[in-house]
Amino acid sequence: MKAAIFKGREQRFNKAIFHVLSKESPLAVWNIFQHVTHDLKGFEHSKYAIINARVKALQTQGYLRTTGVRNKQQGGTTNLYDLTAKAKLAIAVSTKTLDEFVNELGEDSAQTILQAISKQIP
Repeated sequence: MKAAIFKGREQRFNKAIFHVLSKESPLAVWNIFQHVTHDLKGFEHSKYAIINARVKALQTQGYLRTTGVRNKQQGGTTNLYDLTAKAKLAIAVSTKTLDEFVNELGEDSAQTILQAISKQIP
């Protein structure tokens, strides 16, 4: 089972950003870019503008949150980003099958998820 953010054109960069932030956070966009281009295979020639756009889009979609600000060497400030619970859930759901996920739920967790799903059904 895959979340929508792990499908389509942007999925490679979304996965890379989530991977970096799950290992080390909070980070500024520049630091995320450095980790993606230096630490992850296949991203050596990625552009800062693409990573920056994906981070902003993921924040708008509720997968990343601003957890603080940091002063830049050139002056001014930059935001620090971290994964939200929504992002962590999307990662967890994408790594397991639906059966594995359901079998690991306790009664209270299953009830909470069922209520959230039921609200979406008209």
